[in-house]
Amino acid sequence: MNNLYIEKLPLVSIVVVTYNSAKYVLDVLECIKEQTYANIELIISDDASQDETLDVCKNWIEHNRDRFKFFQLLCSSQNTGTAGNINRGIGVVHGDWIKLMAADDIIYPDYLTKVIHYILDSQGLIKILYTNLSIFNDSPFHDTQIGIPSQGTYFTSNMITAQEQNQVLLRFNPIFAVGLILSRDIFRIVNNYDERFPLCEDWFFWFRVTRQNIKIYYYNINGVGYRKHIDSVQKKRKDVFLSRYELDKQKGISEMFLQEYPFIERILVRWMLCVDMKLYIFFKNKRNRKILFLKFLLCCIPNLFLKIIRYKYYKMISPL
Repeated sequence: MNNLYIEKLPLVSIVVVTYNSAKYVLDVLECIKEQTYANIELIISDDASQDETLDVCKNWIEHNRDRFKFFQLLCSSQNTGTAGNINRGIGVVHGDWIKLMAADDIIYPDYLTKVIHYILDSQGLIKILYTNLSIFNDSPFHDTQIGIPSQGTYFTSNMITAQEQNQVLLRFNPIFAVGLILSRDIFRIVNNYDERFPLCEDWFFWFRVTRQNIKIYYYNINGVGYRKHIDSVQKKRKDVFLSRYELDKQKGISEMFLQEYPFIERILVRWMLCVDMKLYIFFKNKRNRKILFLKFLLCCIPNLFLKIIRYKYYKMISPL
């Protein structure tokens, strides 16, 4: 591919966020290096890792620096959470398009080539694009399932509006962040990720994006992989009632979403949040059968009514 053609293609900034990621980070870096798309900036933003993550990244980039148009390795002196780590990376990008990657995810070789050409063909219509993804355990190239939303849901159809997506996101988060690529303009419109929610940053960001009447478009390719493993921040722990991620999520629902719900829905959600926090405090966040049974007794009826109220939004993320 000649250099003149490459220069005409938009620069894509891939921001890899790391924290104690030495076990997996080489997988994502090698996948980025193997992209068939040439015009790439690589940003690695580390959130004060305590393992060998930085050494692994420095050694790798010494041998692969020439692959990228620009490269930066950002190091934080203190841990700020995923939201702060992403914001540091976004703050130094040069690209027109931004692809955010966790250090334990992967990207397939032709992903950027396909999505950038699809975006360019839209002639400025697309500002944020979502694709299918593979969910895997420790082996990146042995897919176990396709992520949701995927082909065949109203949420990913051409018919849905940004306002409808916003109403779905007010109640559910059907999006895996690794499946998205965003225009840099998005961050000028809605600012950065909200650092009040350091671990559950993406859901509330997508809500703010669609609130600005920016639609999340869908492209039916399988281009990225999401790794499920025991150290994942979203992994439910068997020894605690509410993980740090779940506490973050509840804080965001309380501070951002509650006032947006109709009256009855707001009462039901507030009750369920209150039950969770009372049980969390009373049992000192210990997970056992007693606490799970009490939650079931206290929330089964409100949860049933909530499901009925939200049925039309649930249908939007279910296969047609």
